[in-house]
Amino acid sequence: PVKTFYAIGLRPIDFTPTAQAVRAFDNTSRDVMGTFKNNILIGLFEHEVEFHVMDVLAIFNLLLERP
Repeated sequence: PVKTFYAIGLRPIDFTPTAQAVRAFDNTSRDVMGTFKNNILIGLFEHEVEFHVMDVLAIFNLLLERP
């Protein structure tokens, strides 16, 4: 979510524009604001991960037992 993107100190100029859209669980289409690549350390390995930035609520956090 774009809210998380802003919370970690990034700005819209930090992501790459895209025309991609994502289909949600309710079968609606949501526009992707842009993409952002970052290196993520998982165990002993570092992977480059591409994140899709969207202006949506992250209601799935409830499933992960987070506020």
